[in-house]
Amino acid sequence: MPQNVPGAAEVIFKLFDIDDPKSIAPQLLTTMLDNYSHLGKDNSWVNKANYYIENRLKPGDRYAIGISYYAGIEMKEVNYEKALFWFTDAVKHNEPGAYFFIGSMYTLGQGVSVDVDKAIYWHEKGVESGATQSKLILAKLYQSKNTDQKKKQAFQLIKSEADANNTFSYRMLANCYKEGRGVERSKEKALKYYILAAENGDDVSQNNVGYAYFSGEGQPKDYKKAFKWLSASANQGQGNAALTLSVQYLKGLGVEKNIKKAFYWSYVAFRTLDDKNMKKAARQRMIRTGKFIGKAEGQITVKEAKRFLTTLQKSQFKGPG
Repeated sequence: MPQNVPGAAEVIFKLFDIDDPKSIAPQLLTTMLDNYSHLGKDNSWVNKANYYIENRLKPGDRYAIGISYYAGIEMKEVNYEKALFWFTDAVKHNEPGAYFFIGSMYTLGQGVSVDVDKAIYWHEKGVESGATQSKLILAKLYQSKNTDQKKKQAFQLIKSEADANNTFSYRMLANCYKEGRGVERSKEKALKYYILAAENGDDVSQNNVGYAYFSGEGQPKDYKKAFKWLSASANQGQGNAALTLSVQYLKGLGVEKNIKKAFYWSYVAFRTLDDKNMKKAARQRMIRTGKFIGKAEGQITVKEAKRFLTTLQKSQFKGPG
């Protein structure tokens, strides 16, 4: 055993005695027990360490130890089994934040088999105990059950978070209104919450708002507003927004017609979209815009597109200003 381990343990015991609420003494002590308790003949520090762990932990300490194992911090390696042990111990001592992590571990299969029912159970316990971070995860799990009752329960959870100004809930609530999940369909309410999400920087919602104004879905067409939101979304890497933006530049809808910018955004769409049909549409848009910038018969290869894009970048063209 390294000679400094008993001395280091004594330093940690003193940190316990100081009773600093920000102390990481519990995490460090469990790390020492993991790494050194099986080494050497003098284990008196081990007995004392075990006593401190069993008798001196404060509210929140068990949760903090679980986090350190879950995330691999405070000199620990990621260990989901030990994280689950400490999170489970934490909920026994009324540390509600641990419910969220236990539920998430069953959702993701971290250290346990994926089990949606157990995930729902633990997230429900979290919500009951005031762990608000469990609400939106629980809502998604309810929606996965695909029953009317669960959809309604999911909607209520999401709506309560939106009413509490949780910005992460806005797009989820908009989707509920758009698709009629647990609530009557409403394009107007869907747009309202997509706009709230878009204003908070959500790129998917920015695309949804932009396309709604572009297509006139739920409100009159407004190409200038469409351009505003599609530009914001495309500049965050949203391929769908880039593809629609290329149409606006190609046809001069809500913005001055600019063939090179139309080509640029169709290429961005081609590079970022995963859907095969959408990717094909983006390539066709590149060919069409290529025709207008002097390519014979509109034939333009991906290699040529990359070369043209490099030219635009060297000229400090960065998309719409």
